[in-house]
Amino acid sequence: GPVDLDELRRRLESLSEAVYRAKGFVPTDAGMQHLDLSAAGCNIDGCGTDLPLAQAELALIVRGGAAKVAAKALSGLANASVHAEGA
Repeated sequence: GPVDLDELRRRLESLSEAVYRAKGFVPTDAGMQHLDLSAAGCNIDGCGTDLPLAQAELALIVRGGAAKVAAKALSGLANASVHAEGA
């Protein structure tokens, strides 16, 4: 179902010390949104196309040991895959 972008941003901000990067497509009530999070900040905007729901995925790259914490923080909110660096 649709993702609450404010809640997703809040959860990602709570993981700021653990997340190197997050990128992907997130379904919302306003349509599919592209999310790009890095040290430079978080940018969320419309895709400009109607992507199928099956392409909605958010990938996170986290510091080693933080994968389980990140997966738990995003549980039930987004179809997120979490990859740990240096684990």
